[in-house]
Amino acid sequence: MILQIILGSSPNRSKVPGRIYGLTSFALLAMLLFAPVALAATEFDLQCKKFLPAADAFYEKCQNEGVLFGRTFFPGGGSRGEGEYYRVLFDDEGGTSHFVLGCAIANANVKMASIYYKTSTEPLPPIREEDIQYADLQGHVGLNINGHRRILLAVRQIVTKEIPARYNWGIPNCGVSDLEGNAPNPG
Repeated sequence: MILQIILGSSPNRSKVPGRIYGLTSFALLAMLLFAPVALAATEFDLQCKKFLPAADAFYEKCQNEGVLFGRTFFPGGGSRGEGEYYRVLFDDEGGTSHFVLGCAIANANVKMASIYYKTSTEPLPPIREEDIQYADLQGHVGLNINGHRRILLAVRQIVTKEIPARYNWGIPNCGVSDLEGNAPNPG
């Protein structure tokens, strides 16, 4: 019956005042359109709260067991190459989420643990050196697993007593923020 009223095909539509009919239709349409956005935020919150208690142990594991990846970087496209070395590791146990716990350690002095966004909910297999296509100083990692590209974006840094902040801006961990890492405007 409610669907009939929304679509305007209900014999009782004349009994519903026009203003209420319009507001009800708009509210239901808004819920349908924005439900995926609300679910995505909930998925991040749930995963973040699950990852945070295990972050210190995972960070230690990353430093000891992270998969080594090296490449030669040519600053500014010049001819003088500089060696870059990374260790990367991801924890995707129970991997039916777009979010995973991961770390990137570059040249032993740039260290970060992050919550990563992956474009698929398909679980990641254990990472091997040959799977890693690139890693960068922002912590993003590109993989090629059995011919399938997987891009993992570091979307939120984890900061604890054991894990240093890589960037001194934005809200770390599970705090509420916008896409830029800023606190929401209470305005």
